[in-house]
Amino acid sequence: MFDDFIVKKLYSIDCIVTTHIHLQNLFFSDSQYQSNSVLQEMGT
Repeated sequence: MFDDFIVKKLYSIDCIVTTHIHLQNLFFSDSQYQSNSVLQEMGT
């Protein structure tokens, strides 16, 4: 029972970390896309 609790705890932490990294990647690619758009607008 105690081991089961630890496994569930680790699993939930793993899910949170994975989601956080995924959100960071989304935000980074989105901000990179926006900065590229700004650079293109400045170039023209």
